[in-house]
Amino acid sequence: MTRRAIIIAGLTAALLLPVAAFAQAGPVGADTPLDTAITRLLSWISRLTVLILAAAVLVFVWGVLKFITAAGDDEKRKSGRSFMIWGIIGIFVMVSVWALVRLLTETVGPAVGGLNYQGLTPPAIPQ
Repeated sequence: MTRRAIIIAGLTAALLLPVAAFAQAGPVGADTPLDTAITRLLSWISRLTVLILAAAVLVFVWGVLKFITAAGDDEKRKSGRSFMIWGIIGIFVMVSVWALVRLLTETVGPAVGGLNYQGLTPPAIPQ
């Protein structure tokens, strides 16, 4: 590709980007398919995060119990320590995912059900 073609393609994309961004906008307060899909995705991620977080806590507790009950057996203590470490890693990852979902929800809009685009309105065609 020549340099001129790259510049023309870039300018065309920059000029048409607002059209693509506001193509999904509908009446105020109406849920669009994109809003519904995002709402469902965030809801499933939130539910799945809670389940995996609970599993990570159970793995950690199982590791603690294994570590405590393995009084003199170094192999069982090592296994318990491994469970505890993986449980802590799982808890950290799930809390991070939860925070990321919360950050995305707050950034896109606090009203997840009908995503609030924070005052952005599509440009009107003059009549």
